Amino acid sequence: MAGHLSGRGDPMTQYSKLSVQPGSTMQDAEVKMLAARALSVLASKATPRPAGVQQHLEALCDAYTSPDEDERHDAILRIRQEGIAPRDIITHIIPETARLLGIHWANDTLSFSEVSIAAARLQETVRALAAKDQVKRHESLGTVLLVVPRPEHHTLGLFVAADRFRRLGYEVDISVSQHPCQISDRVLARRYAMVGATASSRRTLASIKDLVDSVRARVPRKVKVVVGGSVLDQKLDIVALTGADYSAPDAQSALKLCGLTISQDSPLERTTAN
Repeated sequence: MAGHLSGRGDPMTQYSKLSVQPGSTMQDAEVKMLAARALSVLASKATPRPAGVQQHLEALCDAYTSPDEDERHDAILRIRQEGIAPRDIITHIIPETARLLGIHWANDTLSFSEVSIAAARLQETVRALAAKDQVKRHESLGTVLLVVPRPEHHTLGLFVAADRFRRLGYEVDISVSQHPCQISDRVLARRYAMVGATASSRRTLASIKDLVDSVRARVPRKVKVVVGGSVLDQKLDIVALTGADYSAPDAQSALKLCGLTISQDSPLERTTAN
């Protein structure tokens, strides 16, 4: 919602770090299997790019797979010096870099561990750039809860999506790998404007259905639940399979489907209007 709540333009999971959450019982082989599936999807979506852009992305891949932290700082600094704003780095350049890392993994030019470490470093960059580029607002329009349900282990795209929602005027709470009852407890305790759940494969939809069922059973007020992620590329009837209210390819679409206001001061809203 996050490319999709992550799709092709606003990733929540499509460009994601694969990691094992603390306390997880997943075996290493299963994690690698999930990694293979996710990164193969990234590789399959590769599109031709101008040579100059490709060179920039390759340089970023080299920097983020290098143990030298200065290389990463220098790479981002060079991009900033070209006049590219932090929000554009977060929205476009980092997802494309993650996509290219996936292609290298699928082509056996980078290992699973190299890609995972690079993705974690990209996530750190998202946090740092977002902190430096806070959007000033007079008042929040509400709070959304973004959920990475079990058995998903993708987080990079979620932080990109969270930045999008903030730019659209909303505060963001994040839930990673919590039980549906824990999530419904949070929804019960706080008046969320919407709940966004992400999935990269059909396997996760059962967990999202459990989440939706728990929220519906335990929360008396109506809270809209929206599903996003690269699973939308599979052309499934996401709403029928999960019981969610909507499926959406990006943050802005999710808010509009829920009938929620979008900040007029948002750079994304101004770009759309133009």
